[in-house]
Amino acid sequence: MHSSERKVQYIKATKNSLTLYEDVKYYLLMQVPEGRLVRDKEIQKFLCSKFGADDISFEQPMHRFVIKGYLCRILDNVPLHREVSAGGYLLKDHYGESLKNEGFETEVIKGRCTPRVKNFKSYLFDLETETDIDVEALKKINAEGLFDILPEEYSF
Repeated sequence: MHSSERKVQYIKATKNSLTLYEDVKYYLLMQVPEGRLVRDKEIQKFLCSKFGADDISFEQPMHRFVIKGYLCRILDNVPLHREVSAGGYLLKDHYGESLKNEGFETEVIKGRCTPRVKNFKSYLFDLETETDIDVEALKKINAEGLFDILPEEYSF
């Protein structure tokens, strides 16, 4: 090899991915007040910044399925309807009724299966600036679940 020639070695970049239990996401949704919305991409961005990750995914731990009623009791307290897609579309059709009860109007866009919240950007809740959630609280929820923060009537 001549001195003017250099050998270049390419190293493929890898994403720093993290998998959290869905309880963490449910906790964040519980912070969104009535009449406000949060996009799924903002939840991802918020958690990535808190945990120093490039990508976040969610799973439900098997041991929480085994505990009788755990998931049902949790989901009764989570305003799942307040999470919309990046374009403001409902994640499930049946969330439309809950959103209407909170004063939101939805519209059906031609070619789309699910409705979209009208003017959804004006209702967006910013987890970063409107909450003071720290990473230690999120780690505790991820490890222990949500029952420590739910009202007493939901405990086992």
